[in-house]
Amino acid sequence: MSDRRLRELERRWGETGDPEDEAALVRARLQAGVLDGERLALAATCGSSLAQSLLPAPLEVPDVPADWGEELLRRWGPEPLIRVAHVALEGVLATLPAREPSRLDLDPLIEGALRPALLELRAALEGWLREPPPAPRRPARRTAEEVGRVAVRFSQAVALSRRGPREGALALTAREQALGRALYPSRPCAVLLGHGPPRQRTHAARQLATGAVFALDPVDAEAGLARAAGPVAAWALGHPTPLGV
Repeated sequence: MSDRRLRELERRWGETGDPEDEAALVRARLQAGVLDGERLALAATCGSSLAQSLLPAPLEVPDVPADWGEELLRRWGPEPLIRVAHVALEGVLATLPAREPSRLDLDPLIEGALRPALLELRAALEGWLREPPPAPRRPARRTAEEVGRVAVRFSQAVALSRRGPREGALALTAREQALGRALYPSRPCAVLLGHGPPRQRTHAARQLATGAVFALDPVDAEAGLARAAGPVAAWALGHPTPLGV
């Protein structure tokens, strides 16, 4: 299979978006050796029905987000999970509601610490994905740890604001809720970007996957899982990504 033929198939699918054209492209990548069985299995684990149909035997995919995250780490290492965390961060930050008065008086924390920390972590994850290091990259790990510290301050501020006779009557604004959800997949990143013990990394993988699904859709776990996994499946199949890697 020549590179020219692959480019032609990529162009055709890009123009039509037809599932049959995508299938022809993926089959051609397999035939040319630019896509292997492990990447196909990863795509299937991330919900690609096309990848499932091309596997020699059906692959059983965990449908519980925590189990799914653990399977990703066990078989393919931290990169798919770092991509999941990036998808979740990007999804939340790209769709933030406008600023609005906060009944919990959390605006200074959110705009002064929480949002910048999440933006910095997103940039750190993008740098890691463009050049995954053989050893932990300290700036990225430090950024993830700082997000964890901000997360603690955010949780403490919410708890303090809810105390008193009006406890239970107060609610977070939509913006605060969205940014708070983004913390769930962010905090385990420091563990996955480092070289922690296996049990700790497994726990972080489960936390990250669960948090990403909740961040993307706090109501419908199935929809949240599809949103978190879809871009990883596309990357595994060799399709272009917004990051270019």
